[in-house]
Amino acid sequence: QGSITASIPTFPLQGKKFTRKGPIRGPGINNGTLRVFGKIRGGGRKAKGNVRIAFKSDGGAGCGTGKLNWKTS
Repeated sequence: QGSITASIPTFPLQGKKFTRKGPIRGPGINNGTLRVFGKIRGGGRKAKGNVRIAFKSDGGAGCGTGKLNWKTS
């Protein structure tokens, strides 16, 4: 039990599409990754894409979200 944290460092955008990943940390997590995919729209005022979280526990069991959609408003 406990909090799970994930982070992606700030990065410059080049073009309209981006893909980034960062580590997931938390109690009992052996190896985890947050992956974000996106596309900039509206001249840079909006963005949309998907995010996926996947990790393995210290015991070897895997867990993940599949792809979840996101968008700015």
